Amino acid sequence: LVMHKLIYILTDSEGDVDGLSQLDEGDLVIVISVTGNYAKAVSAELSDVRATRVLLTQNTSFDLPGVFDWTLYISQAAHERGNTVYAEYGIRYFCDLLYNCYFRLLEEDRKENRA
Repeated sequence: LVMHKLIYILTDSEGDVDGLSQLDEGDLVIVISVTGNYAKAVSAELSDVRATRVLLTQNTSFDLPGVFDWTLYISQAAHERGNTVYAEYGIRYFCDLLYNCYFRLLEEDRKENRA
């Protein structure tokens, strides 16, 4: 439980794919797939998920319409091989920004509810 949200991590070797069927419209699935290979591998499991599905990738030529509601590219240039500075630091930086924004919004919401 992080900031009153349950977070599940699913990888190619760990986690329960069956739990995805329990998600609803209020949930969010973020798939981080540097090259797009993992996203392709889980696309069948994600296609019927009712949650909002977001793909984060560095492969600008990769997209799976109908599987992901949003595709976010961590670089404007195509970086299709995995060993780049974007793969190592771009995804970490994005996740740090996402956490920071979420935390600030949560704190603002708490302050408004106290007033």
